[in-house]
Amino acid sequence: MIRPLLAALAGCSVSLGALAKTCDKDFGVFLKRFEADRVFQESHIHFPLSYVGRDETQCYPDCPISEHALKVEHVRSQTDPIYPLVALQKKMQLVGQIDVKGKSAVVHLVRPESDAYAFEFRFAFVRSCWSLTYVHDRSL
Repeated sequence: MIRPLLAALAGCSVSLGALAKTCDKDFGVFLKRFEADRVFQESHIHFPLSYVGRDETQCYPDCPISEHALKVEHVRSQTDPIYPLVALQKKMQLVGQIDVKGKSAVVHLVRPESDAYAFEFRFAFVRSCWSLTYVHDRSL
């Protein structure tokens, strides 16, 4: 009984073979699923999630930047996922740049020729799975 419960909490399948498939070591393969499936995405976020960004939009461009430790409840209560799914990326015309170094990866999503959307997402490969560990909203 504990094994299925732990597997569900980790967002991975019960069998070790399925675990290896669900938590692909190749970041590109992992990212495609992370961008396509909100449930999978939320099960591969390290909580509390470190989130850096501006608290207000009314003080543009000099809004203070602050850091928050987002809890799972906060992330799941949002209308849109913390990392935009593929359909939203296309709608917003976002372009991504991926940099993978060993067991860490950084994805920059931006709207070209605009400062309206600029995010940095950091991932780490820990315990056989990739997880989102940090988000920096650099949008103005």
